[in-house]
Amino acid sequence: MSAEVHVADRAASAYADTAAPAGGAVASLPDEHGIGASHEPGFLSTTPAGWWDRRLAITVLVVSGLIFACTAPFARLPLARVPAFIPSYEAALAINDLITAVLLFGQFAKVRSRALCVLASGYLFTALMAVTHALTFPGLFSPTGLLGAGPDTTAWLYVFWHGGFPLAVSGYALLKDRTGGTLRSEQSVTVTFWSTAVTAIGAVIVLALLATAGKDLLPAIMAGNRNTISLTVAVTSVWLLSMIALALMWHRRPHSVLDLWLIVVMFAWLCDVALSAILNGGRFDLGFYAGRIYGLLAASFVLGALLLETNWLHDRLFAARAELAKRARDLEIRVRERTKELRQSNESLKLEIEERQQTEEELRRTRAFLDVIVEALPAMLLVKDSTSGKCVYLNRAGEELLGCDRAEVLGKSVREVLHSRDADLLELQDERALASDKPYEIFESTLHTQTRGPRLVRTKKLPVPDERGKPKYVIAFSEDVTDQRQIEEQLRHAQKMEALGQLTGGLAHDFNNLLAIIIGNLDVLAELRRSDAELVDLVEGAVGAALSGSELTRRLLAFARRQPLQPGQVDLNDLIEEITALLGRTLGQDIEIKLALDRSIPAVVVDRIQLETTIANLANNARDAMPGGGRLLIATRTAYLDADYASNHPEVVPGDYVAIEVSDTGEGMTADVLARIFEPFFTTKSPGKGTGLGLSMVFGFIKQSGGHINVYSEPGRGTTFRLYLRPVGHGEATAAVEAPPLQPATDSHETILVVEDNGKLREIVVKQLHGLGFRVLEVDNAKSALDILALQNKIDLLFTDIVLPGDMDGCALAREVIARSPHSKVLLTSGFPGARLTDLQALGTNVRLLSKPYRREDLARTVHEVLRD
Repeated sequence: MSAEVHVADRAASAYADTAAPAGGAVASLPDEHGIGASHEPGFLSTTPAGWWDRRLAITVLVVSGLIFACTAPFARLPLARVPAFIPSYEAALAINDLITAVLLFGQFAKVRSRALCVLASGYLFTALMAVTHALTFPGLFSPTGLLGAGPDTTAWLYVFWHGGFPLAVSGYALLKDRTGGTLRSEQSVTVTFWSTAVTAIGAVIVLALLATAGKDLLPAIMAGNRNTISLTVAVTSVWLLSMIALALMWHRRPHSVLDLWLIVVMFAWLCDVALSAILNGGRFDLGFYAGRIYGLLAASFVLGALLLETNWLHDRLFAARAELAKRARDLEIRVRERTKELRQSNESLKLEIEERQQTEEELRRTRAFLDVIVEALPAMLLVKDSTSGKCVYLNRAGEELLGCDRAEVLGKSVREVLHSRDADLLELQDERALASDKPYEIFESTLHTQTRGPRLVRTKKLPVPDERGKPKYVIAFSEDVTDQRQIEEQLRHAQKMEALGQLTGGLAHDFNNLLAIIIGNLDVLAELRRSDAELVDLVEGAVGAALSGSELTRRLLAFARRQPLQPGQVDLNDLIEEITALLGRTLGQDIEIKLALDRSIPAVVVDRIQLETTIANLANNARDAMPGGGRLLIATRTAYLDADYASNHPEVVPGDYVAIEVSDTGEGMTADVLARIFEPFFTTKSPGKGTGLGLSMVFGFIKQSGGHINVYSEPGRGTTFRLYLRPVGHGEATAAVEAPPLQPATDSHETILVVEDNGKLREIVVKQLHGLGFRVLEVDNAKSALDILALQNKIDLLFTDIVLPGDMDGCALAREVIARSPHSKVLLTSGFPGARLTDLQALGTNVRLLSKPYRREDLARTVHEVLRD
């Protein structure tokens, strides 16, 4: 019992170390050499064994060995049969082992040692085997024992029982190391606990079934109450297993306190097996009783140590709680005293604090107000020390402009933050601002930022003097004007393009009038001299040249976005595949054409013929850019132009588009050329190889179609044109269907009022209409036309130019005529046909447009269509 008390003291010492308050000293016990050694806090399973632990364990081993030596010669001495001994002994043994298993499992949950879990399962195994042994013991609960026991059942259960525990101890010894086989996670602890516990319980069930239901499979090892040689051999094997377990425990070092007492337990276990199954003669002799007493002691050593360990822990916890309560009372008294002192001090300081709070609150509000204003400024505010050049303040706009946090700037000079060339310029500006007599200096320069690249900034700098009037700080207020300059540049470009469009549109209008006169006279001449074949050929040549001039004006009108379009739904992939077959023959064998068509793109609303011409123009330009051959890639895809993109391109409406990309691997273009490629008559080709109107027409056509075009090019790398068109659903698809040509009629008696300010052109038109059999009235302005309409009862058709002198043009005249007579028919003409297309659409379906110049056949067909509509 003294041994158990010492173990409890040893465990209590370890727990006292654990419960010591932070910063307290760790208890020290003598080591093997009698010198005090510091121990880390822990359980009996983790606390290293000291010199006193070993001395006590050796003492118990010596005493146990002496008692065994004295008892062994008399092991076969018969004693009285005591029926109550077996149930009492095995009940106590089962309870001890079960409690020990529970306590060891509890420690396993704390220290997470696999070895400790295996040992706990060994104690669980012995507890359950003791219960099973008691139930099957003959004469205890029934003459032959319960569970279907036979004469040898309890003997075999004894062998299994006493062989299983040494195996568990051997497993503990083999798994034990300096960390105890520590598990890392809670899940691993749970899995290990259930696996070992279920294994122990399963082993008990299997061995109990083997000794009872399978008793016929086992050899006989008992002769009545006497041991047989077979039992001696079996138990000797068990004894050897116990000896091996003891040897493993002895050699697996360093020893913890629990290891020492397991060595004592295994020695007592060896004594138990030797006295009760090897040296004795049978049941109820001295060896039988003495061996089981040793077994009970073996089950009590570790349990006693664990229970005393737990009791000591409770004592220490109670003492700690009492100490904490005492300290809490002392602290409460001190708090009361201190609170009284503070209350007195607070009363005297209350007024001062209130005044300070009011002052600080006012200061805080003022500072917060100024901070809000400064932080909300849309431009960078940078304050620098005039002497050191160190930055002392930077607002939020400055962080965004420089692309860094203000913590990276404050306390540093601009030379430590910015590029050296920017730093040189800023320092020069500071010197000028400090030396200037003006209140502030304005500078505009380029600043190279970390995240946004080079930015154009407009900076105002002013010095801030100290109380002596000397400059103390330099304030820089910098506004990013990059976007403003870009917008201004885009506006200038847009104004230039608009001016060019108006100029080319006006030229096209006047030129069309001239071409109309030329073509009209040539048609009249051909009609008058049909018999002269040579003259007819000359006329046709002249008409062809005039029509070529008409094509030139058409391109000018396309650039000016005044060319009438005939939009319809177009499948871009089909159109590109069709035109590619023609381009392959046109571009030549040196040009490789590749297609990358997205089959999921929607149809677009566009003038198909104009789009074919556009792609052909781009392909021809690509061919000219690749004189030595190359590759032309035409691709389609869906695209989305967002608000950010639209903000940099004012003519773009954000939304969904279908994109056509035409890329070449040619010479590319410089930035100067890119800036002018859409200007009419601008070309980089040699004289005679280009008019400079191809890309102008592409530009005007795409813009007039509600789309967008952009270009990317690198010299020596190639060029990519991207055309963005609206998909179906974003515009109306109104396909124009041309009627077949009509033969001039000579039997018509309708009256046509011709309004044309150009006398020569009016004369030609009147002749042509007379030749077609119509009755014609002619005037040169809208007012005269209204006077004739007021006098004439019946005018079948009003044929008027859109551009007329005076306050009323052709569209206004048509609107007035329709207002007077809603069923009146009107045919408009103009060499500048897109000038009033919006007005034309508003006039209704009774109004048609005939663009100048036109042939006699075009005039005849259109007049008849309007009259017959």
